[in-house]
Amino acid sequence: MRKHLSVPRQGPARPGPGEDFFSRALRRRPWSYLSPTEEPPRSALTLRLVLAVFGLVTCGAFAVVAALNGIPPLAAAMALLALVAAVDLVVVIRRRAR
Repeated sequence: MRKHLSVPRQGPARPGPGEDFFSRALRRRPWSYLSPTEEPPRSALTLRLVLAVFGLVTCGAFAVVAALNGIPPLAAAMALLALVAAVDLVVVIRRRAR
């Protein structure tokens, strides 16, 4: 069995004909296109915190509306999802405190 030697490929020193500034920047730092500060992302805990609060408020509101409209299975499902969001919120807050 022969082993092939792999030669590391290096990118072109100059942009090619179909490559512009933005495609080179995205290849080097994909977060720079989305981030106004061009810093790499540090933690996803803030996003999880925002999503947990959103899920808690949204599912809680839908649970109340479903209960008031006489749809108990939907109210129970939304209350369960609100509970999951509340538990996730507690976990994220405890991890951020470390």
